[in-house]
Amino acid sequence: MFSYTKSKLNMPKGNTRTPEILAPAGDELSLNRAVMAGADAVYLGTKEFSARAGAENFSASKLKPYIDFCHLYGVKVYVAFNTLIKECEISKAEQVIKEIVAAGANGIIIADIGLLPFLQDMPLPVHISTQAGVHNLPSARFFENLGADRIILARESAAEDIENISKNTSLEIEYFVQGALCVSFSGRCLMAQAMGGGSGNRGTCSQPCRLEYTLSNNRQEKQEYMLSASDLCLLGRLNSLLSIGVTSFKIEGRMRRPEYVAEAVRAYRSVLDGVSLPPNELPFLKRAFNRGGYTEGYLFSEKVMSTRVQGHTGEQCGKVLKTFAKGGYPYAEVQSSIPLTKGDGLKILRLGVECGGADITSAEQVGDGRYIIPVSEGVRAGDIICLTTDKSRADYLNRLEKRLPLTVLFKAKLGSPLFLYLESGNQSISYQSDFYPIESEGALLNDKEIVQQLSRLGDTPFYLHNIAIKTDGKAFIPKSQINRLRREATAALKEKLIAYFPAPQRKNLSKSSFLQSYSKKAGEIIVVEIQEIGQLAALPPSTTHIVYRPNEYCKNELSLLIKSAEKKVFLALPQMLTHRDDKQLSDLIDVLKECGAGIFAENFGSVTIARENGLSYGGELNIYNTGALSVLYDADFLVAAYELTEEEALPLLKKGVALFTKGHLPLMTLRHCPLKLLGGNCKQCSYQTPLSYINGKKTFRAVRGKLYDCSFTLYATQKTDKNIPQGKYNSYISLREWD
Repeated sequence: MFSYTKSKLNMPKGNTRTPEILAPAGDELSLNRAVMAGADAVYLGTKEFSARAGAENFSASKLKPYIDFCHLYGVKVYVAFNTLIKECEISKAEQVIKEIVAAGANGIIIADIGLLPFLQDMPLPVHISTQAGVHNLPSARFFENLGADRIILARESAAEDIENISKNTSLEIEYFVQGALCVSFSGRCLMAQAMGGGSGNRGTCSQPCRLEYTLSNNRQEKQEYMLSASDLCLLGRLNSLLSIGVTSFKIEGRMRRPEYVAEAVRAYRSVLDGVSLPPNELPFLKRAFNRGGYTEGYLFSEKVMSTRVQGHTGEQCGKVLKTFAKGGYPYAEVQSSIPLTKGDGLKILRLGVECGGADITSAEQVGDGRYIIPVSEGVRAGDIICLTTDKSRADYLNRLEKRLPLTVLFKAKLGSPLFLYLESGNQSISYQSDFYPIESEGALLNDKEIVQQLSRLGDTPFYLHNIAIKTDGKAFIPKSQINRLRREATAALKEKLIAYFPAPQRKNLSKSSFLQSYSKKAGEIIVVEIQEIGQLAALPPSTTHIVYRPNEYCKNELSLLIKSAEKKVFLALPQMLTHRDDKQLSDLIDVLKECGAGIFAENFGSVTIARENGLSYGGELNIYNTGALSVLYDADFLVAAYELTEEEALPLLKKGVALFTKGHLPLMTLRHCPLKLLGGNCKQCSYQTPLSYINGKKTFRAVRGKLYDCSFTLYATQKTDKNIPQGKYNSYISLREWD
């Protein structure tokens, strides 16, 4: 259910930042539609390094004209440089960043901490991608201390944690309000790689979460799109987001159609400006794109999954009355509350599941709201029809136009050059022609004719707002001279507006030094992960560090295990920690301090927790390159990103970073509860053994971890087993098993 207020949006006390609508621009046309529809800022990717490699994207060396276009209309441009960078790509990445800076971008979005040392002295504001998993105050402080200006919060963030970040840091807060939801915790998904191709960390995700899976807990099972999340829509929650400190409302969709971008921007613009209410905009948004009827996400709802359909379901508009054949092709008579025309598209559902569709090549109206249309095979009477392509609406969106108001003063008198004063926004220009009017006995242009020539602004970004004409009534002025003056003056004003767009400026500078280095000796560190105290006896003799990852956190068991272990223990904290975990987390930290143990970090917030509590730490933090090591110089041990091959990880391994060599790889972490998809509930939790997700011959185990909140981690059932000669590298071994 969407909640909303009828009043204009109100900024919380003490918050002076202007709310921003941030739109996706996967290509030139989408960028144009975003600007014309009223976006305050756009984000786009380069062809070289982007988390949406499938989008058309932009060449970094050719960005300037697009940025100039946006700046002309007062729109900021943030460049998404949000993939993880391999060591062999660092030089190329640094060159591309220099091109981004030279093009005049207003910010750069990064996911790789290895870029922070290079960016520390640049004027370009640094935005931390949602791929970095920032969701609580410690993770926000980690990046604030490293000079970030803005964080793009993980979608799993809790309201209290967002407000805590807003009140206790100087960071700008950006949050996704519209578009696709990743089912995995941001930046921690290896599922595409496990399914045979692509990488969510490298911009080539093949979206295996949108496939059908059988979810089983050994007592019951269900086969649907069990990992497919609904699309997000927070159109009715903007006041709530503002009240907790979010000021940039981000629309997902660099892979979506330009009409979708325009529709989403227009809807949020209308609601933000108090022109319209969310319920009025929702139908149009649904037609543009929605998966599963929309969800209000982890922040406002527990229902985030769309297991019955995994694609665009549009807006429900009617039903099939009857079907028949005509000319050997299937047709249907349908009842629709929305007028249907040639060029529209329909998805047809039966019991909530897609059973057909219709690309409307003809629509014959046979009654009030009744149409004869071609449909796909298998459609039956009673099926539900949903409008997924609205041709007339798309045409309207593609005609949206934004022009700048132009104030004009035109002067012409004998003995003086033609003069034109133009003003738009906060810029003006005075322009003189090299033409001097002459006296003529013939007919002279009257004011109306002069205005007509100066109004010919169709090939400019301007529209005539005010005009004043001053002539002495004697000057002969050819229309061609007025037209030339208008063209030259408007072009000069356009360039001035672009040039005077505020230059990007860092608001935050690094409080940390990047000069320190991380270096360990190869072969001296063997990290072994266990899940229970009974596995201590199975530790390899060469073990130097123990990572303890319990299925359920208990301070007494933690204390007993640390005291029983002969090696130093590092407690693996959950990747997601919210304010609800604070009490239990505090108790665990007391145990770690008392026993001289450390923290195993898989989120940058856990690094901050370790540092602020004087604890040692190790971790796997998606480390792709040696630049990241200067940020994590004080770690006892680090593990190379799981996706890297041995060859790709070699520069890290030479620095003593450990390689994952044996065990079941963690593939993704889920915030939602899979048991609820099987009819379970928290009061009568039925979790006893790991759950299984099955797709064809591939099976993945989902294991619950519980502090205060639960999360579920999917593991590959096939073990990684790299035959590395002893002493060649530092290594990480997982002994995690299940029945």
